[in-house]
Amino acid sequence: MVMLRDPVERAFSQYGMKCSKRNERRSFNRLIKEELANEKKLRSITGRGLYSEQLDRVFKLFKKENIQIIRFEDITTRTHETLENIFSFLNIDYEDIETEVEQNTTPDSRPRGIAGLYYKVPFGFRRKFYDISPVLTEFLRKKFIANKRAKVNEAVLDVESKEMLSEFYKESNEILRQKYGIDTSKWI
Repeated sequence: MVMLRDPVERAFSQYGMKCSKRNERRSFNRLIKEELANEKKLRSITGRGLYSEQLDRVFKLFKKENIQIIRFEDITTRTHETLENIFSFLNIDYEDIETEVEQNTTPDSRPRGIAGLYYKVPFGFRRKFYDISPVLTEFLRKKFIANKRAKVNEAVLDVESKEMLSEFYKESNEILRQKYGIDTSKWI
C-alpha cells in the first residue's frame, strides 16, 4: 500500500516535525529555496514529494496487482469507502466500524477524529491487521493515534512557498495523473 498526500502539505508537515524536534532553524521559505536551488543536493523535504519517481521504482519491483495507492485526503474525508477498498485489496472481510468518535471535553485526554478510529476497531481485528502489516499499523498508530502534546509549530505556509512548491511538483503530479490515474486536481 502506498499513501500519497498533497506534496506541498507533506513538505510543510515534515518541516513542522523537524522544527518540533528542534532539527530545523531556517524558515520554511528559506529551506525550500535552498533545496530547490541546489539540484545536486539530496532534497530532504522537497524530494520526497516527487511521487511519480518513487512509484516508478515501486512498480519495477512489484506487480501492479500487488500495489494499492491511496490518497491521504480519501482516508480523512471518505473513510468508510476507503477502508472498504483497503479491506477488499487485502482480502479481509470488511467490518463496518464507527468513524464518528465521541469528543471528550477534557483537552488532550484521548485521540479525536480519525485517531479515535483505532480504538473503535475490535481488538481482534487490530491484531489481525497488525499480523498482516506491522509496518503500516505502526505508521498509522504513530501518525493518527499518538497524542500530540508537543508544542504546535507556529510556522505558516506562506503564499510564495506554496507557489514555488506547486510549480516544482507540477510535472510529477501530471505524471501521477496520466500514468497512474491519480487525481491530483485538489492538491495545492
